[in-house]
Amino acid sequence: TTQTESMAKQLQAVVMAGGPGSRLYPLSNDLSKPMLTVGGVPMIMYVLSMLEREKFCEVFVVARKSASSEILDYAETRMHLKIRVRVVSIDDDSDMGTADALRLLADTITSDFLVISCDSLINIPLHQLVDLHSSNAASMTCLFAKPVVKTTAEKEAEQKRIKEAKKRGQGDQEGILKDLIAMDGDRLVMFTSQADALESGTLPIHGRELLHHPNLTVTSHLEDAHTYIFARWVLDFLMAKPSISTIKGELVPYIVHKQFSKPTDKETDIFSFVRQTPSLLDMYNQALGFSQATTPQITCHALVADAHARDAEGVEGAYYITRVNTLARLEHANKGMYQFLSALLPGRTTTHPSLSVPTMSKVSKDAIVGEGTTLLELTSIKASVIGSQCTLGNKVKITSSIIMDRVTVHDETRISNCIVAPDVTISAGCELSGCVIEPGCVIPSGAKLANTFINSSMNLAA
Repeated sequence: TTQTESMAKQLQAVVMAGGPGSRLYPLSNDLSKPMLTVGGVPMIMYVLSMLEREKFCEVFVVARKSASSEILDYAETRMHLKIRVRVVSIDDDSDMGTADALRLLADTITSDFLVISCDSLINIPLHQLVDLHSSNAASMTCLFAKPVVKTTAEKEAEQKRIKEAKKRGQGDQEGILKDLIAMDGDRLVMFTSQADALESGTLPIHGRELLHHPNLTVTSHLEDAHTYIFARWVLDFLMAKPSISTIKGELVPYIVHKQFSKPTDKETDIFSFVRQTPSLLDMYNQALGFSQATTPQITCHALVADAHARDAEGVEGAYYITRVNTLARLEHANKGMYQFLSALLPGRTTTHPSLSVPTMSKVSKDAIVGEGTTLLELTSIKASVIGSQCTLGNKVKITSSIIMDRVTVHDETRISNCIVAPDVTISAGCELSGCVIEPGCVIPSGAKLANTFINSSMNLAA
């Protein structure tokens, strides 16, 4: 606890929640990205809860104006969080990048700072990342996740999801998100997107990098968790470099590459902003009377952690690291959350204590059901997430689906592999498979729909 409290005092925390969520279309058309639910809880609440457990007293949240009050209200009244949430609002139609948003905090951030995306769900102890950062007096420290070792059943389920997504007209969202990362131990030597490397036909790595780090490991199999610690001077540099608009796409690769560059006389040269803090190695060498010249002015490090770690018996471990930045990942995170809910939100159970399951109805162990939801007779819920204040009629069968808050499903309806947004009404006798339904839709009685994006403007009665 002392270590955690000390860490929280060293850092300020920033949560980026102002993006449009375009990869979460069509749900993000009517719902703010940070309030999209995973396991029945808005994704940003996992981040805020994690920061509170890590003893942060305050967090800055950059969010769109339309979502700001909703985030604050949910954090206080539904999650009962004690952490002080300070929202920095941006216009809903803003195309501001994450680095642009960070500049809004230039007068508020006074120390090294943690930046995390609202779609980054992690429960790894942050002091591991902070220890790596502080012991090396790093300019930047990143969190990466090793790939999940999937079981045969998980691989088959993933292929099924991909096929269903293609039927709905979704392209391959995962391929464009991969990064190429080069490391030497915990030293981060190269960071670029796979798409940029393919477009340019070259890797942004040159002789100076290879001279200092001849034994590099280059991989595309690490996932950037969008969780970074920056030295305070990086924000000063950002203020002087307005051409950098995004953190992950521009700022991080820029700093990594500049580790091996020589200072110039330009006023905006990054080296002119560096305020060097001695690392533990520097202090040790100084105590022995050795030179400190071997430590470069800019250093980047990365902590590589196991995502969904399994022990030797194949049982899921406590650490959870994932991003919920595409519709496929939202679906995947929801369907697996029953295994990790208590680790990410201690004290929370998969079925809310208010749930009453009729004798002839069934809720499987791999399902999550929220507060105030009502089940009638002969209803079955399997491998699904049901939000709060939902009503499920008689003889309703829901399989491998995500049903968000305040959804009403009438009698004798079957739903499989669907995502149903809040405030939807599904009339009696429907059969829905592989559909994504936008908020507020009313599905008429007897509708049979498969692999379709459904919005309120569609004439489903025809």
